[in-house]
Amino acid sequence: MGFFHLLLVQQIIRQIISTTTLYALMCEGLLDIATLDAVREGDGERIIRHWRYDFIHFNSYNHPNYRLLSFRMIAQVYALLTSRMAARVIHNRTVNEHGGVGCNISLDLFLEFLNKDVKDDLKRSGSI
Repeated sequence: MGFFHLLLVQQIIRQIISTTTLYALMCEGLLDIATLDAVREGDGERIIRHWRYDFIHFNSYNHPNYRLLSFRMIAQVYALLTSRMAARVIHNRTVNEHGGVGCNISLDLFLEFLNKDVKDDLKRSGSI
């Protein structure tokens, strides 16, 4: 009877762990979708709120460089910058290159696209 009881307990523990893991994975996926939606809509305040959550996430998963980056962002917006500069930082996070609602991309990604275009132009001209 003890052996079957142990198997039953192990099966229940595996089910709880898999359910918890699935729940955590689903929450992370939904958060990523919400972050992407905030970027697409150009909602700077919501993007900053996601940075606040990411700070906790980076701290718990031991990502010190990303944690420092998110801390600096939050500290600048809420404490270090003047209200005018903080508003610029909050609302200057996205670019809408082609126009239209919900078509924004992050400013960092846009700069990467520009860098790629410049490198392609230099390769075509034979400079590299």
